[in-house]
Amino acid sequence: MKTPLIATLIVTVCIWCTCTALSECPTSWLRLREHCYYFSTDQMSWRHAEYSCLSKGGHLASIWDREEQSWVRAQMSVSSAWIGLYYSQLSPAQWKWTDNTIYFFLASFWNSGKPSGYLLLRCAEVMSRAEGWDHVSCLKVQPYICKRAVDKTPIPPPRTNWETEICASDPSQSSCSSNDITCSCLLAMFANPNGGFKAALDHGLSVNRSIVIRGRANPSAERLIVNVRMYDSDDADGDNPTALRLAFHFEGGTIVLNSHLSNSWGEPQTEDFAEQCPFGAGLDFKIVILCDADAFRLTFNDMQQLDYKYQVQDLQSIKWLEVWYAQLTGIQLM
Repeated sequence: MKTPLIATLIVTVCIWCTCTALSECPTSWLRLREHCYYFSTDQMSWRHAEYSCLSKGGHLASIWDREEQSWVRAQMSVSSAWIGLYYSQLSPAQWKWTDNTIYFFLASFWNSGKPSGYLLLRCAEVMSRAEGWDHVSCLKVQPYICKRAVDKTPIPPPRTNWETEICASDPSQSSCSSNDITCSCLLAMFANPNGGFKAALDHGLSVNRSIVIRGRANPSAERLIVNVRMYDSDDADGDNPTALRLAFHFEGGTIVLNSHLSNSWGEPQTEDFAEQCPFGAGLDFKIVILCDADAFRLTFNDMQQLDYKYQVQDLQSIKWLEVWYAQLTGIQLM
């Protein structure tokens, strides 16, 4: 029995509105204007510092103006600390903030001669005894500064250039067909009996189609699983025909890509998490699966990109998407 469209819409809207408002900064955080700052003296690499800030509801700090720069330096009890600026090698290669605020070089506070062209030093630090920032190895171990908004607002629906609607499953209703790449809709999410969520791809997939998955890994999860399958399944590790399986192993820091066809799993493709691409228990994530001409083009948290060659030639035979060990914000078909 299919879930009525209006019921699915209510479930989706409720998922967006689960954040609670906070009127003040948490204990041990300091406030400047409409943001809270946490000055940690724990020694961590840049990547693990960002993990820590994410687990506290924020990011490594972005610095937008001279008042904020001066205030941050005045609060520091250490000589240097991580901030959220890093050099992304994704095209186009550029410096970016982890909280996705826009980086402007003319509004930055680099020390004289920085950043240099030696871009193996891809993570930025702020210094209390010098006016500006420096870029150093992301593996350096040092204190860090987290930043979060005073008020948490509900997570908005994914932004598009067209009106977003729930994907229709009734053939009599308008819907995003597999080859209509100009339309975008939110896939209906159903709870799996054994945990996790699944969404039906009634019209399959096609070249130039994308799926955007947003959510948060469960607080006690050891892994995150995404299965793109031909048939419905109630088991994260089931042997149903699978065009693409993404297994994020948090402790080992690896992503394993595979497929299950002709009653057997293929040769796994194992990749390490990118240094600036945090995945872990309790952390928010964004996964984009783009169907290109010959491979799935995968993007994780807008930072890391991987390819997985098609093992299934008929993309329209793909009918189900599963996400395990996570709570979802939304699944968008584009």
